[in-house]
Amino acid sequence: FHQLPSKVTIGQINEALDEGDPAKTLDMLLNPSAKLTDVDPSIALHYHNKLLEARREKAHVRLYKSFAFLNLSGMVIKNMQTAHAKRSRVQLHGII
Repeated sequence: FHQLPSKVTIGQINEALDEGDPAKTLDMLLNPSAKLTDVDPSIALHYHNKLLEARREKAHVRLYKSFAFLNLSGMVIKNMQTAHAKRSRVQLHGII
């Protein structure tokens, strides 16, 4: 059974990334509350850069999903408006 790091620990790692300090990022990764094993201090810069890259990719995916949702929502609304307009024309045609 492997436990995940706490939200606080993840927040501390993110703060270290925000500060741009690979040494602080390494300190957070070595913190026992991070529940990580086999962290190699000699590649601290690599860890820091890979975590930044992963965070950017995650943000990009979130942005893409948000855009896709908004685009889909817009299409649904447009389709509903088109259907409503067609019904209105049919109703008007029956009156005239």
